[in-house]
Amino acid sequence: MTNSNMTIEAGARFGIFALRKTLEYVYGRPHAPTDEKWDEALAYWRTLKSDETAIFDKEIK
Repeated sequence: MTNSNMTIEAGARFGIFALRKTLEYVYGRPHAPTDEKWDEALAYWRTLKSDETAIFDKEIK
């Protein structure tokens, strides 16, 4: 999440990062979707990925 914020602050129009532990953090939070809306959101969020041809200075795993 911090990287996404910093991307915007650096002048980008948007930043997308593959999800990992973020979903565990979001689940059950006050404004998180619930029940079938959670499943729909999860399916959509998992489609958001970097382009296959994206070039990165560094990749952290």
